[in-house]
Amino acid sequence: MRVLLNVVLYLFAALLVLGGPRLQDGPIESIEVRNHDIQVICVVRKPDEVERMIQIIRGAKLIKEESSLLGRFTHTINIPDRWLYDELSGEIARLSKTHQPIYRISDAQKREFESFLR
Repeated sequence: MRVLLNVVLYLFAALLVLGGPRLQDGPIESIEVRNHDIQVICVVRKPDEVERMIQIIRGAKLIKEESSLLGRFTHTINIPDRWLYDELSGEIARLSKTHQPIYRISDAQKREFESFLR
């Protein structure tokens, strides 16, 4: 029974990790995008664009369990959690005082995602 419980918990944890980054529950009305110098470069407000950005981020694949993007990011994205995005690699991670998992947006979706960052 204990082994079965451990297997179920492991599979549940794997689903959470493989499902991409967790974003705020509930409606997100806008996404603020800042450049490396923390200057606001755009605010995405159109509901279909906000939803598409969220879908792309949620579809990102885990590449590192714990690491830090600090110093390597090109954009800060407020969803309202603050995320760091590296335009060169397509990597994204939640800004935190502690190390966070790093995810990568697929090459197929990277171009579309970056069209929202302008």
